[in-house]
Amino acid sequence: IMAGCTDDREVFGEYRPSEVIAFTASLNTGVQATVGRGVSSNLGIEEEEWSLDGMESSEESRGAVVSVLSGLQVGVFGYADGTPVSALQNKAFTFKDKENLLPDNDPTPWNSISGNKLKVFAYAPRLEAGPTNENGTPTFTYTVPTDVANQKDIIASDAKEVATDYNQYIPLTFNHVLTGIRFKLGKGFGENRKITSLKVENVYGKGIYALGGAWSNQSEQTVFTLISNGTSQYNAGDMLTDGN
Repeated sequence: IMAGCTDDREVFGEYRPSEVIAFTASLNTGVQATVGRGVSSNLGIEEEEWSLDGMESSEESRGAVVSVLSGLQVGVFGYADGTPVSALQNKAFTFKDKENLLPDNDPTPWNSISGNKLKVFAYAPRLEAGPTNENGTPTFTYTVPTDVANQKDIIASDAKEVATDYNQYIPLTFNHVLTGIRFKLGKGFGENRKITSLKVENVYGKGIYALGGAWSNQSEQTVFTLISNGTSQYNAGDMLTDGN
């Protein structure tokens, strides 16, 4: 489909690549994380897990990541030769399927972009009060909600620069910049075990992220509680949720 986007065919009967700015995109499902005593693993939507001390199973825990793009709303920022494009400042786009990312409304024509180079950034899920411009880069401060039910994965694309007469769908690759953790009961714990408490301690709960860059200024060490005063019983392999 990426190759098909170089022609002038219509997509969903709405937009032509030669006329308006839109995207084809993919999600990199590999997430590098570090836990415990420096133990690290490549977390993805495949069965790749952390191995935690004291557990016999290799399936105890793994990253809970966004794996479905269709229907996800994205915020897009654009800069022409370093100057913000007013029509592309937290502009709302939505995945119409697993790879075609189209504007929600008021598409931006290619011929409306001045200058020689267009650089774009994208993130999801889009927020109405989105990132702000900091020296030509969209940047936001994020505080992780302490309520597990309100915690969401955040994905963002690398910065992509094309000529202003590119006149094709722009390819983007999204990566997880903030992802959840989920836990399973290891085989070594047997059957009908009651879990009364499950917490993640001394984790930064606030930081600044520059799209296409990295986190900085992490602060506010926080305790995130998944289970408190739990009464539920679990068997080996069960997900530990206590309703969260």
